[in-house]
Amino acid sequence: MKYLYLSILTIIMLTCSCTSKIKLSDTEALKILKEDYKKYCFIQVNDETNSFTSNKPTLAIFRELEAQGLVTVSQEQLYIHGRPSTIRYTWKPTEKGKQYKSKSTSKYKMTELVIKDLIGVSISQEDKTAIVRFSYGYIYTPFKKVQSRRIGGCKENSGEHELEFIQYDTGWKIKT
Repeated sequence: MKYLYLSILTIIMLTCSCTSKIKLSDTEALKILKEDYKKYCFIQVNDETNSFTSNKPTLAIFRELEAQGLVTVSQEQLYIHGRPSTIRYTWKPTEKGKQYKSKSTSKYKMTELVIKDLIGVSISQEDKTAIVRFSYGYIYTPFKKVQSRRIGGCKENSGEHELEFIQYDTGWKIKT
């Protein structure tokens, strides 16, 4: 009888240890989303203009960005046949402005995705995955003023999206 109780207890313990449920709390899912899910919209921006063209609005915007400490604007007098003709204006990002610049030569972030709210988490116990649904919106960066018109690819609205998470032995990660 003693062995029967011991064997039943062992079976119960093994069953409980083998059927542990995986969990992903809303708080943990939201934290992972905010830390690891980054989306930006980059747009090509010319890094110069001159007084001959009608780019005065562009120059004014870069003067405003210069006042914010995001770029430095320099000017150079150009000459034709020894006589002054136009002024060339060029700009480069400062250390503060480099956070908005892509690794390519002259693309800048116009918008950044912001996670607004977590809608729900659906967990698959057998696959050790989770589908996380959330709402998002976009915020404009200071360089958005340079974008004179809406260009395809730069979403300016809000909406809902789903991502798949995978549970590793080190924790939950967004599936790439």
